[in-house]
Amino acid sequence: MAAINQYRPDYAIPPGWVLEERLEVQGISQAEFARLCGCSPKLISEIVSGKAPLELETARQFEKVLGVDASIWLGIEDAYKPHRSQEAERHLVFISHANPEDNEFASWLGTRLTTAGYEAWTDVFNLKGGETFWRDIGTVIKEEVAVAIVALSHASYQKDGVLDEIALAVNTGRQLNKQQFVIPIRLDDLPFSDFPEQLIRLNAIDFFPNWADGFSQLLKALKDSQIPQSTSDFGEALIAWQKFKLRQSNPISGTPESVFSNWFQISSLPSHINFSRFNASQEAVKRAFDEFQSPATQYMRLAVSFADAAVLQMETIPDILLEHAYRVPLVQFLDGQRNNRPQVSWREARNIVTGLLRQAWEQFAQSRGLLLCEFAHGSTWFVPLDLIEGNIATFQDESGNRRHRRLVGRSKKRGVYWHFAVSGKVNISDPQHLLLRTHVVFTQDGKTPLASTARAHSLRKSFCKNWWNDRWRDLLRAFVSTLANGKEEFSLSLGGGAVATIAASPMDFKAPLSITENGSASIAEEDHIEDETEADALDDFDSDLDGTDFDDLLDYEEGIYDRFVTPTH
Repeated sequence: MAAINQYRPDYAIPPGWVLEERLEVQGISQAEFARLCGCSPKLISEIVSGKAPLELETARQFEKVLGVDASIWLGIEDAYKPHRSQEAERHLVFISHANPEDNEFASWLGTRLTTAGYEAWTDVFNLKGGETFWRDIGTVIKEEVAVAIVALSHASYQKDGVLDEIALAVNTGRQLNKQQFVIPIRLDDLPFSDFPEQLIRLNAIDFFPNWADGFSQLLKALKDSQIPQSTSDFGEALIAWQKFKLRQSNPISGTPESVFSNWFQISSLPSHINFSRFNASQEAVKRAFDEFQSPATQYMRLAVSFADAAVLQMETIPDILLEHAYRVPLVQFLDGQRNNRPQVSWREARNIVTGLLRQAWEQFAQSRGLLLCEFAHGSTWFVPLDLIEGNIATFQDESGNRRHRRLVGRSKKRGVYWHFAVSGKVNISDPQHLLLRTHVVFTQDGKTPLASTARAHSLRKSFCKNWWNDRWRDLLRAFVSTLANGKEEFSLSLGGGAVATIAASPMDFKAPLSITENGSASIAEEDHIEDETEADALDDFDSDLDGTDFDDLLDYEEGIYDRFVTPTH
């Protein structure tokens, strides 16, 4: 009799799949089933998803509730156990691409995935000279890959190496019974109908014409597929990128190197935050927030601000009365401590403080004469014509040398002015900082952004296409130095004399390796004051319809940096 009840499947599925089907047939919810079995809903959920193993005592409870012998449940578990172990070991995100035609993209994507917490594998990072190429790739796909990304382009879709990787990945996915094991992505205008036969029915992610939009969709797909994320940090991504670039051209040095970011550290914040209570109608409360000059936000019937009730009272009309309610230490507020204070969670508290600092940044930008421009993805502040003398800003570089950079210029080819611009985002996680994303705004009169979004979009694609990181870095440093009036710090007014103090120099990080140029240390470039129309020389004038929108590409913000940091020498 025992032999009859012994479960001997010729294929392996997690016991949770059988359980889920049985519960659906019997009309029992997972929560109800957990209650009947006397175990937690979380355990049932993890068994159903295949994450948790089915133990003997749990199988006996299943038998009592569903009438299916415990030995059958354990037989299913024993058959699936090797597959669960194998799945647990799969952690890599494999990138298949045309080598060398699409190496730059593979390097970009691998670095972005690493900064997002995934362990990316691409031959431009992971294969070294002398290794057996196909053996290594085949072993990785069959044994370690959790998902295979296939980058399809005019260069790759008929390439033998890519087709071999596709065949192996598709076959591996079938053996694992994973429908989402292979994710095709499109890099250029390759017709979807030209995709390899094995991939033509899969849902492809379009990276053309905008890599950033495609990457956002890819991250969602990886999250939906529950691809494991590693503890890799940005330093690992930087090292991988360095190694790839150095294998292409310049040698590597074991000398540590500093790299600049677009983070500006918040060096001090007020010690307390204030809650003020309204004695007025809701309509009057709304009117009060329109009149406040100090950054403030509403929480229930309270005004939250670094300014106290007396200051806020002076900023609104007399018939709207405010009184002091709470004065809370900022550190305790951000930690979500609730001792005799408003019941604000730490997450709500951080959103409140971030919102107040954002208001302060926007007020500061406006007070310094910057003009607002609305983009599809948010607002940005740009330098208008003649705001600064000669439209040229000065700053001090890391060596202490005085440098000059033009922040507004004229394009004779296009018949427009270009203006350096930034958008700001406050992050109060450690280290607390103001993140400044760089943009370019185009006007015809030096102050009014172009009305045609299509033309502005086209200009951003071509005009700035040949502006490399060192140019953006120096423009940003010159811009912030101007905002700070050449001082080491600048302050955002938070009301009532309270301020947030921010460093005027970007935060830098240490990479354990450095890149040398032509086999020797790089030489610091000489200062150069750019003519008004000199940027036209970098303008890719005949390629309006080509390339990726620079602003959109650099505005992805899930990783540690919005834009790859720039080495300093």
